[in-house]
Amino acid sequence: LNHQGRLLSWNLALCQFTGLSPDQLHRQPLLDLLIQTQSRDAFLAAWSRALADRLPSPFRAYVRAADGAARVIDGTCAPIPADPDHPPSILVTGSDVTDTVLARADLERQARRMKLYEKLPFVGIAVSAPDTKHCIYVNERIPELLGYSAEQLRNIAWPRLTHPDDLPREQVLFDAILRGESDGYTTEKRFIRADGRILHAILDVRCVRAPDGGVEEFFATVQDITAHKAAEEALRESESFTRTILSSLTA
Repeated sequence: LNHQGRLLSWNLALCQFTGLSPDQLHRQPLLDLLIQTQSRDAFLAAWSRALADRLPSPFRAYVRAADGAARVIDGTCAPIPADPDHPPSILVTGSDVTDTVLARADLERQARRMKLYEKLPFVGIAVSAPDTKHCIYVNERIPELLGYSAEQLRNIAWPRLTHPDDLPREQVLFDAILRGESDGYTTEKRFIRADGRILHAILDVRCVRAPDGGVEEFFATVQDITAHKAAEEALRESESFTRTILSSLTA
């Protein structure tokens, strides 16, 4: 760039990246290639620092690529030595870091989500391994529901926590996921708590698959419906008692 920020020369990579011809790029202000005010401000600040300090200055900006997509560029403005009485030209280099930025943002988003899941008061969340069936991760609600500590749950396979009468039905659903016939299931089941009491729950299970189609891990949510089941049972008993009384009165 010259001291006015206009392109003087460029490599083929810039033409390919932007989809612009050499004639289109010739003496075009680099600012015109940037999108978003924030990107232009970041570049102008780096360009000004490079001119003033005669030292390389980094910046990050968004550029519209040839396919129309916005790409993230990490760049550097570096002064090219010239006559001290004249402003130097600026060499601008840049690397496309979009994939890295998106990957990091996804990891940060997952971390925030998991932090939120840990605090959810109304639903238990667990991640388990397909081979050992042990919990890799549980939020705070799971230990409350099952009566085991998080550390204990990491050493207990889920079949041991399942009521024996419910296990065959759930094993069929589990095996269907391993065979690739489904990616999850929702079922009503009974868990056996550490104190021996029964926890009635709605279990929703989803799998995370590897590129080869195999299951990497299971993600499950557990919603406690014990009080609801108890209310249903109390209602049935009340209705049965009422029918018995009515039958005796009409006999």
